[in-house]
Amino acid sequence: MMAYFVFSIHTDDSENYCYNEGDAPIEQYSEAAALENEMRRGKVAGDNYFVELIRADTYEEAATRADAKRPHPKRS
Repeated sequence: MMAYFVFSIHTDDSENYCYNEGDAPIEQYSEAAALENEMRRGKVAGDNYFVELIRADTYEEAATRADAKRPHPKRS
């Protein structure tokens, strides 16, 4: 069953961040969308990330999808 994860996807080489509590999946779309909107409202001009809702079966799959959206590779 697909679940939802909300990530800040960084536009530089720093690490992405998952906003889900304990990196646990969110089952309800409405709850995930509310978290995504809350995190987007917290952004300020010049922040080095964008916030996106990602559908995936597991955290690992969501993290891989988030990494694929980065314009720059993350740090080693």
